[in-house]
Amino acid sequence: LLSRTAQFPDGLANSSGHLGKHVMAHMMARLLVTFDDRHMNVYMGPSAQKHTIDDFNAD
Repeated sequence: LLSRTAQFPDGLANSSGHLGKHVMAHMMARLLVTFDDRHMNVYMGPSAQKHTIDDFNAD
């Protein structure tokens, strides 16, 4: 991505101009919580339920 030189003004192997234009970071986080009285299937539903469960707030 930082290969711009006088010989390659758009960068090395970037004749189309697309190199680095569509870069996306995929954050992969894992959180494991166990509750003695409740079984949770983290493979059901959207993956956000593994990280935010409002049902367990202590308020």
